[in-house]
Amino acid sequence: MRDSSEIMRNFAAMTQLKKNNKGPVQTLVWWLAIAAAAVVVGGIVYIAMTLPTGRFRYDNLVSYVAEERARLKAERVVTGPARVFDLTAPSAATTADSAMLAIAADSCRAAVISTFDDATPAVVRRCLLSWLTERGSVWMLRWKENGRDVFAAVFDSDVPRLVPEVYKRLADEKHVVPEEYVIPGRRFPYPIARRTPEGFVSVPADAGVPAVFVQMTKPWEMLVKGNDQIVSSFQRTPLKHFLSGVYVDFSAQSAFDISSVSGVTFNVDRAVARARVRNQPRIVEHIFTAAAVPADTCFLGSCAWYELSVDPSWTFHGDMPYGTARNDLIRTDIAIADASPLPARAREFFAAAPALATAVANVIADPDVRPDGDVVLSAFILGME
Repeated sequence: MRDSSEIMRNFAAMTQLKKNNKGPVQTLVWWLAIAAAAVVVGGIVYIAMTLPTGRFRYDNLVSYVAEERARLKAERVVTGPARVFDLTAPSAATTADSAMLAIAADSCRAAVISTFDDATPAVVRRCLLSWLTERGSVWMLRWKENGRDVFAAVFDSDVPRLVPEVYKRLADEKHVVPEEYVIPGRRFPYPIARRTPEGFVSVPADAGVPAVFVQMTKPWEMLVKGNDQIVSSFQRTPLKHFLSGVYVDFSAQSAFDISSVSGVTFNVDRAVARARVRNQPRIVEHIFTAAAVPADTCFLGSCAWYELSVDPSWTFHGDMPYGTARNDLIRTDIAIADASPLPARAREFFAAAPALATAVANVIADPDVRPDGDVVLSAFILGME
């Protein structure tokens, strides 16, 4: 008979073996569950990325644009009744600096009418910066009154509401038509026009960013057929200049010389629409190139129009990346790529008011005010079978 201690040791060893071998079935079940969950999640992600966005009917698209514009508008609130400080009136009891400081501390539209003889460049600069970076755009008007230059600094939203009222007041009360110098805000609506069989028509700007819609009638794969048709001039590419006939007037603002634009493209599906709220759009790279070409004609009261030219990149062969379906809704934002401040023009316009000349020249050189990256136009492109 074996020793009892040996029997106990063997029993303990068998118990431990059973304990160690108890988990394989449970472990297998857990691993299968994890794998199944991964497959389900992956499938959901794939479907979300590749499902055709035919759900973006025209009414859905209009709703999406309206919601986004409302969000952009809410980001830059201009509240309260407009205030006008006419310091040329005999009863005026404040100074230009005091009026400017009051505007900087408030969020309502305002105008200061003055010769600005008593203004301080630092105070004017502070007011201009706070408005341009947080609220909207600034219109500076100039006219002659009693042999001297008088200015109106109008602080308005990017889509002006007070500016027309100031123009009317100057016409009715002072019988003048002023010259204009405009410093654009971050969402300043550059005039956009589109050529139609009836002539040139304006593209309306609701919240500072005009939009156009481009409807493709064939799948993307049929619009650009293979690498042999992708040539540098895009002469044989069916998508050549698909925004031709759309024009922008960069001269609507006075402070910057705009030399080039670029296109930023992304897919507009529900996930991306939600991500846009967090300012994290899914960029679709290497799809379209954008340029602005001087127009050879004058229309809508200006000769400074540029035609927008949008072409497929040489790397785009018709197959959309990131699992994008061929009839997905694509958005291309045409943005300012390079803008140079024009301090000489500012000093010339405000020559009779040195404080304004110095302040404006300094402000337009500030990186926070320069319009590089500002969106000029949003093009919504929908390819359908």
